[in-house]
Amino acid sequence: MAEFDADAFADSLPGWDPEARAAFLASLDDDEAPELPLLAESVDEMDPAMVEALMQLRDGGEPPSELAVDAKNRGNAHFKRAASTKNKLFYREAAKEYSDGLALCVAARSEENDEEDPQTRLTLHANRAACSLALKNYGECVKDCKAALAIDETNAKAAYRLARALIGLKKHKQARDAAQWGLASAPDDKALTKTLAEAQRGLAQADAYAAKVAAKNASEAATHRAVFDACDALSVRLGPAPPATGRAYDAWPFLEGGELRVPVVFAYPEVDDAPPDLLEACAPSDLIADWLLTLFPDDNGPAWDTAGAYRAPVVTCYARLRQVTGFYRGDAYAEYRARREKDGGRFDGEDARDDAYLEVPAAAAFLDVLSHPHFVLGGPLVVEVRAPSADHDGWRARTKVREMSLVAA
Repeated sequence: MAEFDADAFADSLPGWDPEARAAFLASLDDDEAPELPLLAESVDEMDPAMVEALMQLRDGGEPPSELAVDAKNRGNAHFKRAASTKNKLFYREAAKEYSDGLALCVAARSEENDEEDPQTRLTLHANRAACSLALKNYGECVKDCKAALAIDETNAKAAYRLARALIGLKKHKQARDAAQWGLASAPDDKALTKTLAEAQRGLAQADAYAAKVAAKNASEAATHRAVFDACDALSVRLGPAPPATGRAYDAWPFLEGGELRVPVVFAYPEVDDAPPDLLEACAPSDLIADWLLTLFPDDNGPAWDTAGAYRAPVVTCYARLRQVTGFYRGDAYAEYRARREKDGGRFDGEDARDDAYLEVPAAAAFLDVLSHPHFVLGGPLVVEVRAPSADHDGWRARTKVREMSLVAA
């Protein structure tokens, strides 16, 4: 294996001029919460309870800057104990001491005979970031690392912890940049070099996954556009699915060997315990009569039809004419299908309550329904089957029903 050339590696890193560093730190602000009150710039901005606690600490006469150092030392003691005992509780205690120290640094700015020590503030931020990293509080770690790097942009430990936290947040591009930032100041740092390699692997994996998802989405979009074109050639209008109320089917028209296939549901709304029949791949040319004879044979009807009322020659079929706007472009249909795949149809609009129904003769083909000028197909074609009964007569009396007339070829 070739010897690692630190100088060449450092030369290969991107330049980190002040503008580049500021832009990188600003890029970390996208989804973070506002800074906590303990990062205030003056006592006036701090929580009154915190101010009171600070004043109590000063009963011995020590200035806030010295108390901040004391807090840092107590935090370091807790941190070392956490590392030696592997008890994360002590990381929390250490973080608390570091937070107190930062608050004291702020208080020192308002003291006439005291001043904040930037190095103490830097150490407190960097050490609290280490606690947050150990506790997997990655967002808090990022905040403290930003604050530390704003004080000393060459602090390799802060850059390392920032990179580790960003990896924990799956932000591999920013983690790579953070590791490169640290290596620009410490090119021989093995931990940063290892972290950079890990971030680059994560970024490559994320890019590969994104490319795979993009290819899959492009393929599915092309398939949806092809289905739209096949439907359009048969004067079949595609539209959004009805809202998922009651029994819903995630079944859509598709191509099989270049031929259009349509899922069809035969539903029986007048029989509560009658499960609908889903036919997943029907040809548009299939006759409804043929399927009725298959579903309701004269000698052995469905088990739920105890009265024997559902027989092919006497039932009446209806298709709902939903008052929705169909898609006029294949791209629009493909975009809808992709969006619905993500949200599961949660945002599908409500259908109008005064939709009409189309009475479909048994001699009709599915295509006669699908190509009707008032029909829009969203999901499967649903055919409601009703037997002669008073309930059927009552439903028809209060429902707008259009009769379909078949034109002989």
